[in-house]
This record gives sequence, structure tokens and C-alpha cells, in this order.
Amino acid sequence: MRAYLRSRHTLTSVLFAGAISLGASPAQATLTEFIGTPDTALSFTGPYAQVDITATSTTSATIVFTSLTTGGNTFLMGDSASADLNVNVGGGSYTLVSVTPVGPSTGGFTTPTFVSNTPGNVDGFGNFNLSLNLFDGYTNAANSVTINITSSTPIWTTDAAVLVNSAGAFNAAIHAFACAAPCMASAGALATGYAAKKIPEPTSLVLLGTALTGLGIVARRRRRG
Repeated sequence: MRAYLRSRHTLTSVLFAGAISLGASPAQATLTEFIGTPDTALSFTGPYAQVDITATSTTSATIVFTSLTTGGNTFLMGDSASADLNVNVGGGSYTLVSVTPVGPSTGGFTTPTFVSNTPGNVDGFGNFNLSLNLFDGYTNAANSVTINITSSTPIWTTDAAVLVNSAGAFNAAIHAFACAAPCMASAGALATGYAAKKIPEPTSLVLLGTALTGLGIVARRRRRG
């Protein structure tokens, strides 16, 4: 009987350790967020860009910025602070592995070129520890920017863990050129400005949870009635 119990305990420990090991590497899903908070210069309705975040392991991630067309206007990314992130580094650091900007396939645009990564404040939206600059000018703007990064510590256990809020409660931003779709290089931009993704305040999340709980209670009471 004791041998049987020891055997069951060993099997349980192995299964538990296996579950932890499997949990250490996140599944390659994708978290999608939308950049929709503009500065005063970007007087057009958003959202302006989509951000897809994938933790490919606990120490590597891929983030893709994609321009959106809203209200007949497309919002290309370019110039300084073209694509910006506040990367969660925990107590370590991140390494920028690669940056791949892609421009519009039509309209006479020049192939966009990555120039540098200069972390800092992005137009009042707070400090971002990753801020990418593309070659200057509207004609060199991109409609897609793919970023690959690695972490010095295994902290990206989920897609949501890759980024953290800046002091202004933003974790991603872009420098946008607004142009009438389909955009033409010769026509120039309608306006240029910055936009960021606003993170819900904790109090808002609490209120949302309370509201959902209340709806659940009402539904249960109706079922009982």
C-alpha cells in the first residue's frame, strides 16, 4: 500500500512539473490592440493603426504595426518615432533583433528604410523604451512595421506580458501621416501627428467587472424565477 502511494505521489509530481514546463513557453497566439488616441495635430477619427503582439517564447516576441483606413483616410507611419513600444523588461533588458518596414505597393512611394532606435518621450504620451525612426519624409512612409525583440530574462509568459504601460498609461504609439485613400506620394499628406494606445484604468476595469457580476446575478435570478 505504501509503495502504491509513493508511486502515485511520484506520478503526480512528474505531471505537475510537466505542466509547469509547458506553461513556461506561451502558445503562439496573438494579442491585437488598436491605436486610437490622437494628439491635437491629428484631427481625424481613428483608429489609426493595429498592433499585433505575439510572444513566441518567454524571451522572444514579434510585434507588427499595421496602418488602418478609417473614414476614407489611411494613416501611414514615418519619420521620427514612427513605431513606439514600452517593452516589459522586468529587471533585465531587451534586444532589438530586426525591424522590417513595408511601404504601400502602389502610389509612387519609396521603399521605407529603418534608421535608428532612439527611446524617449513621444509627443507627450510618455517615455517609450523602444522608438523607431524611419528615413525622413512622407514618401518614405510605411503601412506595416514588423519588430522582433528578445528579453534577457524569461518574463514574456503571455502576449499581454510583452508590453507595459508608460507613465501616461500608453504602451504603443505611432507617428502618422494621414492621406486620402488610396494614398498617393505626389499628393502629399493631409496632416501628420502622433497617436497612442490608451490602457484602461484599473478603476474602469473594476467597474466593468462589477457591472458584469451584476448582470450575472440578474440572469441567475431570472432563470430561478
